[in-house]
Amino acid sequence: MMMTEVSITADTMTAAPSAPPTGVVVRVRSSTSITVQWGPVECIHQNGEITGYRVRYGEEGSSEEARSIQM
Repeated sequence: MMMTEVSITADTMTAAPSAPPTGVVVRVRSSTSITVQWGPVECIHQNGEITGYRVRYGEEGSSEEARSIQM
């Protein structure tokens, strides 16, 4: 009986960063426009390669669900 060695490789998703980005700044440009800027998450908190961000926004004090945009 001949035995064959099989190798299986699996990729797993890394955990989300354990801290937020640094230096987050939000500027109101008009009644319908904002600018959001941020720096990188500190290396110790990245937990792998960061490939994008999701920014959630909404009107302060509103009971409506926040909207989001994927970057």
